[in-house]
Amino acid sequence: MQLVGNWQIRDNQEVFYSKSIGFKFVQTFYMTTAIIKQKLHNYLEVADSKKLKALYTIIEDIVEDSSPEYSKKLKADLNKRTTDLKLGKAKTISASESKKRIQNIIRAAK
Repeated sequence: MQLVGNWQIRDNQEVFYSKSIGFKFVQTFYMTTAIIKQKLHNYLEVADSKKLKALYTIIEDIVEDSSPEYSKKLKADLNKRTTDLKLGKAKTISASESKKRIQNIIRAAK
């Protein structure tokens, strides 16, 4: 932390000097959620195992609670669809064909 005049400057602030008005002023910058996520992601890529375990211990309850719970019916349906796809029973279309269909639906809705 540094001092500018009577102001304490924190890590998320920058000091600017304006020649036109002749004094310094402080600008506070707040990180967006996207920036925070990117910084955390970058850190997790290079963090050693001891730090990763410590971070995980801190947020373990949150991570475990965010895992989705699927009903037995949904699991059975997904398993059937996967089996049908593997056996060639399911009809599939390409991504480009899907995009064309979506664009046609959007045009028709206008």
